[in-house]
Amino acid sequence: YTTDEKIIEKFREILEEVLGRKVKVVVELGGTDGVFMIDRMPVIQFGTMRDENNIHGKNEFVYLEDIEKVKKFVKKILTSSF
Repeated sequence: YTTDEKIIEKFREILEEVLGRKVKVVVELGGTDGVFMIDRMPVIQFGTMRDENNIHGKNEFVYLEDIEKVKKFVKKILTSSF
């Protein structure tokens, strides 16, 4: 990814507003359909990830408050201008 991608910076701005903290953008192409599209368009993946969620492992779970944050984030993205 490149940090000058307008859409990525807009996503970061909105996510930081929703979470109330700075977020780090990282590149991760494995395990999603994004790997098949990355050469044609910007791909952004996000979720309710915390270290203790044990994503895709035994006793995987998510906090309800994190789902609410994702809901708020998606709503802001869908109503934003790019």
